[in-house]
Amino acid sequence: MSAFFTYEVRTKTSLPQYVNSEFAVTRRFRDFDWLHTQLVATFPGAIVPPLPEKHAAQVATYKVTAQQQSAAFLEERRSQLQRFLQRLVAHPMIHTAPDLQAFLEKPDDELEQWREKAKGGALGTKAYSLQDVKSGLLKMANSSLSMTEMPPASFLPLADVPCQQMGNYAAAVQAQLADCQRTINESLANGISSMGLCVGRLSATYHELAEREKLAFDEPMKEYVRILSSAKAAIACRDAAVKKYNDAQLTMLLKKERLEKHRAAGGKEEKAAVLSGELAVAEESTNLAKAEYEAIAARVDAEMARFQAEKLADLKRIVINFISLQIEYSVRVQQAWRELLPRLQAIERLAKLARPP
Repeated sequence: MSAFFTYEVRTKTSLPQYVNSEFAVTRRFRDFDWLHTQLVATFPGAIVPPLPEKHAAQVATYKVTAQQQSAAFLEERRSQLQRFLQRLVAHPMIHTAPDLQAFLEKPDDELEQWREKAKGGALGTKAYSLQDVKSGLLKMANSSLSMTEMPPASFLPLADVPCQQMGNYAAAVQAQLADCQRTINESLANGISSMGLCVGRLSATYHELAEREKLAFDEPMKEYVRILSSAKAAIACRDAAVKKYNDAQLTMLLKKERLEKHRAAGGKEEKAAVLSGELAVAEESTNLAKAEYEAIAARVDAEMARFQAEKLADLKRIVINFISLQIEYSVRVQQAWRELLPRLQAIERLAKLARPP
């Protein structure tokens, strides 16, 4: 028995084409996948925001019940899908797509019918919040991380502290305390015990930092790689359009040349009429291919200009968030050592008081 999760998509809008100003629908991941596929097909040359990876191998390990999905995985997926929708409604071309409006507004049965027709209205600015309504494991969130260009090679995030080693060290220190109690004075043993406990707390702190770094830096970079794939797909659409146009031109020229040779050789009028008809069809195909190419080329140019305009601000936001995170945890680590230092300094004072005169 395979399990799946549904997500609640809530929409608020003031646009008159919607029956209600606030409404909600439930969607599965396959519905998001359908929407993405439709938008890519409808807007060739557009940089359609990417979907998160399907994680098919990971999901396959959770076949018994939906409750077995880890809360961390579910929250990561919810956040990624939320950013996907937020990027769609912020997209200057896609935000009015009928398929997007149908995805947001229509009940399940009507959405199935829409998949056959794919006709609808426009969409305006919306506020979204996704919630896992099947397991109740996810918390609502409104955070949004924008993607940007990959950082230069010289920029490297701070290396993760080997948390496992820190934890093992803390456990080893604590395990040795019994021996310390027998071989050194009590104040020193207490000081070392405090140090071991401090190291244990710092291990947990660094582990927490590593998890937050993943959300603040690693995940945005992975999503950016997916956005670059969308940009490459847009460029590929333009390449395909220009190839189609060139092929149509070549076909038209060959038919025109064939007709001219036939007339120059004094060929029959019936044959000339057939060749003229074929040339007319080729000319029409060439005009259509040219119009399609020009439309896609204009769309790609606009998309790349938008991408270039947004990437600096997005990179700035990611780097600032990452640095702020380092500062926050640096303060916490320093505070932990500051609290420990007086206890260790007291060891020497206690030892002097304990010395015989």
